[in-house]
Amino acid sequence: AALCFGLIAINISAIKAPAPMSSISYVGNHLPFDVMANAEYSPQHQALSSKKKVFAHYFLPYPLNFNNSPPEQSYYQQQYLNPAGEKGKFRTKGGLLRQRPLPRAPMPDFVDYKMEDLRQEVRLAKAVGIDGFAVNIMTMEGQLWDQTERLVKVAQEENFSILVMPDMNAVFKRHPDQLETLITVANQWPSAYRLDNGSLVISPYMAENQAPIWWMNTKQVLAKQGINIALVPVFHNMKKQLTRFESELGNQFAGLFYGVSDWGPRTPSGAKRIVEDIQLAQQKDLVMMAPVSPQDVRPKSSKFTDAHNSETYRALWISAIENEVPWVHIVSWNDYSESTEVSPSTLTQYAFYDLTAYYSHWFKQGQPPIIRDTLYGFYRSQSWKDKPVDPMLEFMHPTPGSEPKDEIELLAFAKQPATLEIEIANSVHQIDVESGISSFKVPLHYGQPQFRMVRNNTIDSYIYDTPAIEKPVTVSNLMYQGVGSGRIAPFSEALLSWPWRDRDFDEGMALVQLKQKSSFLPNRDDGLYEFKDGSAKANSGMGFSFNEFQSQHRSLEITYDIKMKGSQQNQGEFVMDLMEANSQKALLSIKVLPKSFENYCLRFNQKQSESLGCAFVLKSDAWYRFNIRITRDHPEFVDTVLAITDQKGVQENLTKKITEVPSQPVNGIVFKTTGKPEVQGELAMDNLKVSIN
Repeated sequence: AALCFGLIAINISAIKAPAPMSSISYVGNHLPFDVMANAEYSPQHQALSSKKKVFAHYFLPYPLNFNNSPPEQSYYQQQYLNPAGEKGKFRTKGGLLRQRPLPRAPMPDFVDYKMEDLRQEVRLAKAVGIDGFAVNIMTMEGQLWDQTERLVKVAQEENFSILVMPDMNAVFKRHPDQLETLITVANQWPSAYRLDNGSLVISPYMAENQAPIWWMNTKQVLAKQGINIALVPVFHNMKKQLTRFESELGNQFAGLFYGVSDWGPRTPSGAKRIVEDIQLAQQKDLVMMAPVSPQDVRPKSSKFTDAHNSETYRALWISAIENEVPWVHIVSWNDYSESTEVSPSTLTQYAFYDLTAYYSHWFKQGQPPIIRDTLYGFYRSQSWKDKPVDPMLEFMHPTPGSEPKDEIELLAFAKQPATLEIEIANSVHQIDVESGISSFKVPLHYGQPQFRMVRNNTIDSYIYDTPAIEKPVTVSNLMYQGVGSGRIAPFSEALLSWPWRDRDFDEGMALVQLKQKSSFLPNRDDGLYEFKDGSAKANSGMGFSFNEFQSQHRSLEITYDIKMKGSQQNQGEFVMDLMEANSQKALLSIKVLPKSFENYCLRFNQKQSESLGCAFVLKSDAWYRFNIRITRDHPEFVDTVLAITDQKGVQENLTKKITEVPSQPVNGIVFKTTGKPEVQGELAMDNLKVSIN
């Protein structure tokens, strides 16, 4: 709640300087709430077992990576974000897209990167309480269909749902007979979302493109084949289409649909209108799948709908929460051509993604308590009135009914009353707020905005690393960008990949992303990963790629937090290998062998024949921070120092001179279990960070 508002002249020097980033308190993670903060949020992650469901619209044309190339060589960078890309097809638009998924380092050639990218997306979605992807299926052939089948397989492996959403504005509009084939195939997918009675849920997008009688006949034909479907159509203008279907089918309409949805509005006023749709569905005893969407900006058509910063997204969530709908449809996870994505991306970063975590848990379990001050900034990098300086580039126009505004928003999650500040163009705007969620907006000005939360003349939270609002405009881009205080800026460290699975996995193995963070202060936000070897298959684990460390570089520094434990019968053996580029050959190994039931013996070596012996004793099931620094000060050798810090801050330094300078570039590290077949082990890794100079 806002208590006062104004533009003031403030003595910045009177406010105590913010604490360095490393001193910010992290209790479990970077969000304003903790899923294990009270009885409602158990370690089993009750939000994912709730009867209420959250599906995120998945658009197949935009994977995390097209060709496993470095970011600057990727198809996104070279084609979609480049005005001259795609053979100049979108030259006047300034390019097809305005942002892309967060980049990663290339994975080794022996890794199926398409599967690992999909696995990462599923992990990211599950981490914020999403139950499944509503997969926009446009065709049953070619690359898009291949990607569909990969996603279905990954979803099965990761215990994630696929809401089958045939696109009735694509091939199924021209060839509706193919829908029956699709449903027959989807009926065999273990990951396809079903009702408790076993009915396969089909949620056709733009179902109005086929006649009501056609839908009724199709459902009956499938039922005769033993395939019972629950239709939950997604309409454009739901109220109009329900009236049409009822009018044309009469008494036959009853029982045709299990639920219903609307593609949804993209404005705060539209969030109020959607309540009418929810109430209409409830009156007709239909399950309502309520749409929520952060914004809508379409470079391809040079149009935008003003979402008023984060206001639309929050208002749509509140409409769904207050009216107790059973399902939510996030539009979208990754439709970059319409800029509706909530997936972590280059301009919105983690802002809408983190809001998804808070509101999805609120939707399922009740409003989470705010236990951590967290700030988010939402604003555009240009005024909506500014036209590109290049007369060949088009100017984005607001859609009819959209009320454009030029504002900067600070969205605060405050655990106690505080003062919020937005500094822009040498002016500081202030507002006093109570504990809870507060939105503070000021007029947009050119410059670099700074966002702060102040208590007792001390800055408690802040966002300084922000993109500037600039003029002149090179490309019309009216997306709302996002920044946050709880996370480390995604571009502040050397480029890393997310984990890839090293060698073959069997059913007894798993690579998961957990909520609980390590006990050390964070230096990355990618999340904690755990490799579980329940089958005791030797020499398997998880790998991470990074930018190549080559002969011209002076130093390579790798930091990570590690926790290891074996089964009660056998402690297991663990190895951390520094890998040659595009090879499964280890240049440097850190081995952890059983010493006793509760302790491990660490060995630090380059070859099997070279070792420091039992250089350090590690306790089972305890966090340690490892820091490996390789320095090339002489052409004939490199110095390698391994520093190990325990949870009490006690550090050990182990030094090794390696006389064989690596001839191949180094670009990966692998964490794995090894040993006898009966050995089982768990290995958790967090805060991996790489620096190359």
